[in-house]
Amino acid sequence: MIKIIDGVLDADLAKKLHQDATSRQDIGDSAFSGYDSINFLDFPLPQEVFTDHFPELLTYRQVRSWGFIYESGTRGVPPHADPADLNLNIWLTPDECIDDHGMNGLNIWMKSRPKDWSFASYNANTTKIIEYIGNAHPVHIPYKFNRAVLFSSSLFHATDNVSTIPGRENRRVSYTFLFQK
Repeated sequence: MIKIIDGVLDADLAKKLHQDATSRQDIGDSAFSGYDSINFLDFPLPQEVFTDHFPELLTYRQVRSWGFIYESGTRGVPPHADPADLNLNIWLTPDECIDDHGMNGLNIWMKSRPKDWSFASYNANTTKIIEYIGNAHPVHIPYKFNRAVLFSSSLFHATDNVSTIPGRENRRVSYTFLFQK
């Protein structure tokens, strides 16, 4: 299951969230080279996101959320799956900040994590994941400002490589929310 909604947030709110993320000085987590992440204990989305676009999420609880702020010209997050039922990604960088519009999106393989794999195996063991995915071709979701992508957390997915115009204010920003039944 993959669901894509464009214009998911009010455009002014989406731009404000992008500006807030790129101007932050208190980023506390750099999991991989090339991007920073902000861990949110509770980052509630405006209720209309659910009622207007994702009513199926009303029966789920939000269990984790992050903001990812990528440097221009960096590699994306490698293939992994997440420990939840559903992922919701929202992309907040205005299209005019994107240098290469063929990049910056999301790749989703229609292959779920094996039930007997540990968290470390399906979330961080890139070699094992790539061997498991094999020659399967991912569904590529192109980048677009204010686009939301909802999909099963068990599916292997990877952020496409990033190509934005240089400058802190142009960095690729996305928010990820994990939901559990």
